[in-house]
Amino acid sequence: MTQGRSTIKEKIKNVVLVVLFLFTILLLYFFWKDEELKEFSLADLRFSDEKENVIAINDITVPSHIDICFGNETYTKISANKESYWDGSDMSVFAAVKAVISSQDTYTEEITKEQYEQIMSFVSLRAVFEYFLPFNEYCSFIAPDNSSAADAIESISELGFSQGSTDSLFIYDGKSDKYFRVVSDFSSETLLEQASVLAAEENQTYYPLKQYVGNDFAERIFIPSILETDLAPLNVSQDFGEEDEKAAEEAARSFFSGNFDFVRKIEEKSGRIIYMYGYGEKTFTANTDGSFVYRAQPEKSGNGSSADTYFAALEKALVAIADQGGFATSTDQELNPYIAYAGELDGGGYRFEFGFAAGGENVYFENGSPLEIEVCGGQVTYFKRHFLNFDEQKAHTNSFSETASALNVIAGNYENIYTILRSTVQGYELSEEERGAQGILYNSDERFNYVTGSICDMSSGYLYKEEEKELVPCYVISMARGNLAVYFDIYTAELLGFNNFSEGRGASYAN
Repeated sequence: MTQGRSTIKEKIKNVVLVVLFLFTILLLYFFWKDEELKEFSLADLRFSDEKENVIAINDITVPSHIDICFGNETYTKISANKESYWDGSDMSVFAAVKAVISSQDTYTEEITKEQYEQIMSFVSLRAVFEYFLPFNEYCSFIAPDNSSAADAIESISELGFSQGSTDSLFIYDGKSDKYFRVVSDFSSETLLEQASVLAAEENQTYYPLKQYVGNDFAERIFIPSILETDLAPLNVSQDFGEEDEKAAEEAARSFFSGNFDFVRKIEEKSGRIIYMYGYGEKTFTANTDGSFVYRAQPEKSGNGSSADTYFAALEKALVAIADQGGFATSTDQELNPYIAYAGELDGGGYRFEFGFAAGGENVYFENGSPLEIEVCGGQVTYFKRHFLNFDEQKAHTNSFSETASALNVIAGNYENIYTILRSTVQGYELSEEERGAQGILYNSDERFNYVTGSICDMSSGYLYKEEEKELVPCYVISMARGNLAVYFDIYTAELLGFNNFSEGRGASYAN
């Protein structure tokens, strides 16, 4: 009897050992299977249980600024408060655009630039998008049952309403450099009245640059007549310091499915740390300036590469950002983001760049943007983040001072700007004959005209000076179709630096 019980016990032990052995094999297969690691995506990162933190596409797809015309060549530019005009409680340009697009009784026609400028010289508003936004996709996104989609319109660079024709939505397509109007049963009369009342409270008047320098510009540039501000320099700290190796490692681990199997760690003398999966199919680099970069080779699909639509790519990008903690720094400071750039990649897919504001003013870098992301074939193939920590409460002193004249900033620095243009993106406007045999304009008047003719926008903001660890109030002059930004101290007009965006964006479309 005792021997029978022992035999039963031995059989049970053997069965348990076999089960444990098989379970161990399954666990090893799960954790070490090479194919499994290759299938990870940014949608499965460490913050994937916080999808409620994903920014809504409608909340981020807003104009870069809204220009209000009061008539008589008098304007104001709405930047810091643009969301309240675009879709606020008192007025909504977005609702007006949606009403036109949703209308069942519309027709679209192309108009000339002269007609567009003439009609917008009445009391009017223009919502300006300084990033690529495809027209038909946007129409389908905000009004799925719309009937006003037009194949002739490729992109939205400006959306406008005018008292000169209140039954029309006016569109400037920067990609094709064409102008259109969409006529519908919607009237913009009330919207324009609301905009005029709100804009009159902005207390900042802008005039066209052509009134000051006399040139007939290809683009419309507004500069402030007199600008007073209370912006103060801000001290900043890096998001990840050199001493934060554990924080960098945690961020890296999230890009590699939570573990470092098949991942090599390379520590360079400079302090930069590189994590590499396999033979470099995926890499994560923690830089000494507090930024990190993730790169991945596009994965091949069995049925060919999947085409990305603009909004599917944008949604993928926003989910990936949320998976990496959203727009919060390592100290949990919430940043106020905006789209700084969006463009098509040469090989398919899209690139998005995001900035953030401090004290209501956009923050600019001398190299790239605070957050850059590329989506190709439904996958995030590039992710760069460079956030800063700062005390936003110290941005405004409540003691207003007059800044350097915007016009004097241009007039006193056109030689510096020309030198920068010539060394970076010269050639957007000039022919070889105009540039001279060696690409040099020897006449100062020609250089001045070339510089002013290359300007496409002028605004204020903050420039991040890395060595000083400081945000400096500045003027920003955008040039060469947005491929170059030159920065000047807003109080002294001193040249602070520049950012050649064309280097990072390559041949991607820049609106």
